Amino acid sequence: MLIFVGLTFIVWYKKICWFKNHVKSKANPIYNRFSCFMFYLLKKIQISIEIRILIYLFIEISQGTIIALIMILCDANSYILGEIEKKIFHYEAPQNECFHPWVITNMMSIIICMAFTFTNIPLPIKTVVAIIMSVGYILLINLHLAFFFHHSYSSSPSLPAEYAHTLQILVTMITVYQKERMNTFASKVNFKWRQDLIKKQKDAALTNQSITILLHNILPEHVVKVYLNSLAKHELYYENYQMVSVMFAMLMNFQMDLKNLRILNDIITEFDMLLLYYKEYYVVEKIKVVGCTYMAACGLDLNFAGSVSFKTRVSNLKMSASRGQYLSLPLDSEDDDMDEVVFVLASFALDMMRTLSKCKNSHINIHDKISVCNGSITIGLSSGEVMAGIVGASQPHYDIWGDAVNMASRMQSTGLPDNIQVTEESATILKDFGIKCNYRGLTYVKGRGEIPTYLVGIDKTMSFIDTIARRSPSHVLRSTRISLSSEYRNEESNQSHFDGHFV
Repeated sequence: MLIFVGLTFIVWYKKICWFKNHVKSKANPIYNRFSCFMFYLLKKIQISIEIRILIYLFIEISQGTIIALIMILCDANSYILGEIEKKIFHYEAPQNECFHPWVITNMMSIIICMAFTFTNIPLPIKTVVAIIMSVGYILLINLHLAFFFHHSYSSSPSLPAEYAHTLQILVTMITVYQKERMNTFASKVNFKWRQDLIKKQKDAALTNQSITILLHNILPEHVVKVYLNSLAKHELYYENYQMVSVMFAMLMNFQMDLKNLRILNDIITEFDMLLLYYKEYYVVEKIKVVGCTYMAACGLDLNFAGSVSFKTRVSNLKMSASRGQYLSLPLDSEDDDMDEVVFVLASFALDMMRTLSKCKNSHINIHDKISVCNGSITIGLSSGEVMAGIVGASQPHYDIWGDAVNMASRMQSTGLPDNIQVTEESATILKDFGIKCNYRGLTYVKGRGEIPTYLVGIDKTMSFIDTIARRSPSHVLRSTRISLSSEYRNEESNQSHFDGHFV
């Protein structure tokens, strides 16, 4: 009884302690050493199947032993003499008999039910314990204590009393065994269903994550949610912007074959790595890559959109401060405050030239006479009003249209190698930010005729040539750490190539 009380105390102590300390209302309740020790004992019992089986066997053996002692320690001779005298002299038997047979049988039936009631105990162990207890009790009532049970009441007039007791024990054991077997089967099936459900949930989460990653690689971040909710229904989506800077960058003298395709992949990958920084802090979006032409734009921010097809404009107050101060401008700010996108995209174009230079140096050291080493990059920039959107139902592509896009393409196609050619409007903005722009002259542009164009001033160290600035950018001035990190990464790659070649 002391052990039973101790086990019950261990089980209920944690619940009482939680209720006393209001665990749900407290984030981190503090317990004393005794409570921690009791929690440790309970957890040890729960996680150890050996300890659970030992406790289960102790409880069943203890209960079976109590029943056996009640029956075996009874004075059989006194009981038999009392029954004989009751039959001969026809008087009621004394009430101080050893035990009542049907009470003992009912207690034994309850103990057999308890043998199958314990959870987290293997069914074979429960079955063996129940069979041993049932067989032992049946042997007692049919052999050692046959006289006691024979002279007790029977559940049927035509059935001897000892057989009635035996039948009740057998029916109880078989019934409880079948019930526990069904429960075990149901638990296993439910466990398998839960495992399958968890696996399907993980697969679904992985699929959703993969789809989201793919969509983020295809579409801008603010368009992904719109596409998932509305564009799947083939609804038109568009955005209008008053001021967007557009860039076209093309690798020149690049003969396409398998060897150069690998090099092109490395270069575009480096450009995309550079874009990650600009995309996070300055909202520079990659539009597409066509052949050896890389197209990007800056200023495609819903906060500055003039009109949107859906009500997807985000609140200006919720914009992340990490994206640069110029993005936190109010919607009704002057157009001059939005001109900074030209400065940002020109900085990105310059970093692309630096990145290409590092890639060329790497491949010169590793390979011999590769066409990219003699190639160059031609970049064209323009700015102005742009319309963006998605056209088509399959293979969605976010694209931009407008005069600024056409002019940026013309600036690239008519530009000079290793130079950034800009329109007069963009050159004026860059001069305001302290970047020198050299007047190239009148350049023939298809559809516009001869117009004045400018080349951004770049020195031999791949840096802007400074001039008197009338304005300063609202964000931190671009540094060369991206290029330096790229240079370090390329040097590390060179070393690995050299090591492999040496081996």
